[in-house]
Amino acid sequence: MSPRTKEQIASIRSESTNKILMAAMELFATYGFPGTSVNAIAKKAGISKGLIYNYFESKEDIVKGLVEMMLQMADDIIDDASALKAGTPEQELKNLIDVFFDTIEQQMEMMRWILPLAFHMSKFSFVNDMVKGKIETTIGVMHNIFERLGYDDPEMEAWFLGAIIDGLSMDVALLPDYEIDKMHKYLYLKYNLNENE
Repeated sequence: MSPRTKEQIASIRSESTNKILMAAMELFATYGFPGTSVNAIAKKAGISKGLIYNYFESKEDIVKGLVEMMLQMADDIIDDASALKAGTPEQELKNLIDVFFDTIEQQMEMMRWILPLAFHMSKFSFVNDMVKGKIETTIGVMHNIFERLGYDDPEMEAWFLGAIIDGLSMDVALLPDYEIDKMHKYLYLKYNLNENE
């Protein structure tokens, strides 16, 4: 048997880390941080407790990993919207809204775990610092779009849209039959965006 390549090792590490984070997300959301043991995470992930400590130093470090994973999702939304090569601020806004909605729909199960988890995680000061920086970056991107669209208060409009997206994520997590398409179309109307472009 030949030794594993660096790529194979990285892939195994990524797969194991993902298993740990997804198991921890579900357990933290269900039982809270204090009610979840590293043993329970290992059992849920189908790996040994010792392997968890190869990737994470503590339960708090797992929380940090979860926050980093969620913030990476936010980065991916901005990157995906930017990659669509919009020529106008209207198209950039439409792309951003479309990618937000696509992510919410594709990650619906994860959204159902993130909501209760968010309430538990806010007690960690490092989580608040990490999230604050990401929110400011995302608001900055939207502020730039609304400024180029000529809004009187582009910063407040960016915060408003951010609050709408956050609220939609919560609604989807809580209400299995939430008609997300109606809100998607409503935002097109609100911002005078052409649905077919």
